[in-house]
Amino acid sequence: PEDDNYNGRVNRQEFNELGTAGSFRPDKRWLLTFSNRGEYGDFTSFVDYTAVSDLDFFVDLGTALSIASKSQLERRGMLGYAKDGFRARISALRVQPLQFEIVEPYQRLPEVALGYQGRLSGLPLNYRIDGEWSRVDRATDALAGGDQFTGSRFHGEPRLTVPLRRAWGHLDGTVAYRYTRYDLQARDPALDARPERGVALASLDGALVFERGTSIFGNAVKQ
Repeated sequence: PEDDNYNGRVNRQEFNELGTAGSFRPDKRWLLTFSNRGEYGDFTSFVDYTAVSDLDFFVDLGTALSIASKSQLERRGMLGYAKDGFRARISALRVQPLQFEIVEPYQRLPEVALGYQGRLSGLPLNYRIDGEWSRVDRATDALAGGDQFTGSRFHGEPRLTVPLRRAWGHLDGTVAYRYTRYDLQARDPALDARPERGVALASLDGALVFERGTSIFGNAVKQ
């Protein structure tokens, strides 16, 4: 519907204060929101989409949605598959800023993730391998330096875990290697367009269980 106090850029009071030439012409304002989670066999899906006609929509009209206080709206979509330790996911993220001064966030269009986990035959070792590739983009005309980057990112992480399970508790030792590589485009040739990093990780996680069998009024319980 048309809003008599908004012309698509400013409200009527701001229009008069700015002394803008011409007449004030009301414009249409709208809100669109959709959310859905789905599951079919080994496939899952998720969609969360919200869009508004202008930056001041929530300020002027208000809404019962929790997103009313946010500085940006995220639009997400995901399709996933999982079976027998194998996982795959393709997703997309697009962001609508709700403030004039905010730098446009990166859009991930698309993002692909693969993973597999299992146990080494004959050995007390669990393994897991995860990989993720994403394409990041945004408008860079008004940006400078590192903010101009667009491109793609690859992240890989293999890990091994030795699980120890006993009645008294558990102790898990894990080693992993986290590798990330970027393939970027930027107008400044002095900036590194292909940075990468590799980090070795190790952790030890344990817990003790303090419980014993007993009985209360002839009923067996754990204490």
